Formats: sequence, structure tokens, C-alpha cells
Amino acid sequence: MSRVRCTALFAVIASVACATVDESSVVPTYTAIRVDATQVFARVGCGARDGQAYKYFAIVNETNQSGVFDCYADAIFQLNPGDYTIALRVFDQTHWAAAAATGVGPDLADPLYQSACTAVAWDRSIATASCAVAGVGDAGLGADGAGDASAD
Repeated sequence: MSRVRCTALFAVIASVACATVDESSVVPTYTAIRVDATQVFARVGCGARDGQAYKYFAIVNETNQSGVFDCYADAIFQLNPGDYTIALRVFDQTHWAAAAATGVGPDLADPLYQSACTAVAWDRSIATASCAVAGVGDAGLGADGAGDASAD
């Protein structure tokens, strides 16, 4: 094979091997649920003012997996396929600072309000939880945790 043909063949092979992949078509190799922070805090906003979501504590009731997330960050939990309920305890900066000053964890601290989400996790997919849209003073979203999930 001539040197020109060999170089051309190598260029074709290299361009095929380095092709980009559309990530939207890639099937995840794990199962997870996601709490969409943008949807949950659409009414109250995200920030450092009193009454705005600052941080939130999310716990998957069926597994006790939990975490603290900034108001702009989605909560993602890797789980087995199944039905799940996620409890949210939402803090503004004042409530978060008070909890930190007393050393009380976010699972026991006094939140600004509580809410809830539900999700069905399918095998090798990332399901977005259906959550009650948070809003201080909304019926069913008070500090007593009586929120219930609403359909998108």
C-alpha cells in the first residue's frame, strides 16, 4: 500500500474513533431519582434573603439515604428500581445559621418549611421526582410537613 493511501486510511479510522456522542441518547448504567431544585423552589426563589430557600435536607424515606443540598443543586440518589417518597426540609439562611449555632443536624433542626416528593425509579434510568412546589404560607406546605406531591 502506498504511503498516501496508508495516511488517508489512518485519517478515516481516526475520525470515526473520535466521533462525538450525543449524551441524550446514552442509556444510564444505574438507576436514580432526581429532585429538581428549580421546580421545587420556583415560587420562593433561591438565595440568602429571609423566606428564600437557602439549603435543603432531602431523605429517601424507604432507604434513609439523605443529603444536604444548596438550593440551586438537584438532589440525586442512586437506588434500586421501585417507588420512593422523598421528604424535604427547607431552610432559609436564618434557619440554617440557627441550626449550625446549636449544633443540631438538619434532620432535627427547625426548618423554614417541609415538603414531599414521590418518584418511581425504573431500571437504568434517572427519574425526576414529582414534588409539591414550595411556597411559604401555601396550604399543605407549612412547617408541620403536611405537603403532598403534585403531578407535573
